[in-house]
Amino acid sequence: MKAKSELKSSRADRLGTTLAIPSAAAHKRPRPAPSTARSFPVVGIGASAGGYESFTKFLEQLPLDTGMAFVLVQHLDPTHESKLSELLSRITRLPVI
Repeated sequence: MKAKSELKSSRADRLGTTLAIPSAAAHKRPRPAPSTARSFPVVGIGASAGGYESFTKFLEQLPLDTGMAFVLVQHLDPTHESKLSELLSRITRLPVI
């Protein structure tokens, strides 16, 4: 029986490809340049199709100066057009996009 490394190598030869293991240096990511933009946390909140009431209660109690962005996601049938942005913009002073 062939060793795993022999099997991998022979398979790569049949496919006409070369297997290479990148060096450790190839995995290092460059650090992003310092930004002058203010960073802030992003909070994701999900709910079922019936979660509209929970979203409204949450937004009604939320202060305007949290320093956070909120992404509200509602599970809907893919054929159903969402009106969530339009409805939530009526009950909060926060910008709704």
